[in-house]
Amino acid sequence: MKSKDETSDLIASGVASGITPDNAADPSQGENVPLETGVLPRSFDDMIGQKEVVRRLSGLVELARRRGEVLGHALLVRPDGCGKRTTAHLIARELGVNLRATDASQIERAGDLAAIVNDLDEGDVLLIENVDRLQKVLVEVLLPALRDFVLNIIVKAPNAKHGRSMRLAIKPFTLVGTTERKSDCPREILSAVHALLSFQQYNASEMVELSARLAAHSGVSLEPPASALVARLADGNPGRAETIIRRLDMVEKRPVSEHDAKEILSLFGIDSGSPVQTFEEIPTEWAKLSGIDFEKLIAALLNKMGFIAEMTKASGDGGVDIEAKLDRPIIGGRYLFQCKRFAADNLIGSPTVREFYGALVADRKAVKGILITTSGFTPAAREFAANLHIELIDGNGLSKLLREHGQPSE
Repeated sequence: MKSKDETSDLIASGVASGITPDNAADPSQGENVPLETGVLPRSFDDMIGQKEVVRRLSGLVELARRRGEVLGHALLVRPDGCGKRTTAHLIARELGVNLRATDASQIERAGDLAAIVNDLDEGDVLLIENVDRLQKVLVEVLLPALRDFVLNIIVKAPNAKHGRSMRLAIKPFTLVGTTERKSDCPREILSAVHALLSFQQYNASEMVELSARLAAHSGVSLEPPASALVARLADGNPGRAETIIRRLDMVEKRPVSEHDAKEILSLFGIDSGSPVQTFEEIPTEWAKLSGIDFEKLIAALLNKMGFIAEMTKASGDGGVDIEAKLDRPIIGGRYLFQCKRFAADNLIGSPTVREFYGALVADRKAVKGILITTSGFTPAAREFAANLHIELIDGNGLSKLLREHGQPSE
């Protein structure tokens, strides 16, 4: 086995599961994240709600401590905005280790992932959000690292036709992966995790407490009725509550009353008479939706545009989320859509577009593929799609479509 420094040199110059010198690792992928303070709970006991998740995690952490072992890998299942990222920060804090965070869509090359894993110190937590979106070649790199804490490297000299395989040791670490649906995860990833933790919907009283904590952290003073309004509109989603509170920060009078809260929220198209079910033109709002809700939004938009749209099943569709037919001369036919509800700075890379193109080619009956996201695309992704029958619609383009055709109603 090689040392960590030797491994880094080999990764930089060689091949990890097919990495060649011209596509070698970019160690800048993934960042060590300072453990959050303020709104983040100080301990598992300080978490609001998720009692079963807290019970299991606190027990697993204590067990690892007593045995002197690294905490086993975990998969957190729940839509975005419901505390998965906060939980990963809290795990690292409880263990007293570093947290390195990245998103599966940001890892475009096998060498990027190999460099991230190799750079971890013993016991560190590696948070991979949307781990179900890892490309197959990346899963192949990650699996031996998860199971045996090794990287399989193929090293070859310049101009050599063949290389030699090496198994390079890495320090034991804990993967915390997040996904919205267990069924979306590759079987290989599921087989490597030790604990699958499903987050439950927050109830009304929990949302009131969470909303108060989020408001206090943001420096927004709310009257009790206004705090209750935030909790109700958030409809069990802390991420949505945080978004609403950011809007209430624009109210000049303090504390914010229920009347003032309703007035400012109405300017953003939020109906204070019911939980948030309409989707605003502001990308930061509809980016907070779950993946399924975002797909429903796009399907409703397509129906308004004249398509007959139907959402596909959760798995086995090769990345196709919606199939739609357009009954019009010349431009009519069958269209395939993929929907990516990402944060604005979480750009879609070429591997995602390439995989979608593979599904489009395999379908044979589709006239065009359209990939829609709330964020944007990397230059490599746009270059790959440039001469193909694929259209890329970013957050700005989606906002324009929503303005042109009106907000789809459920």
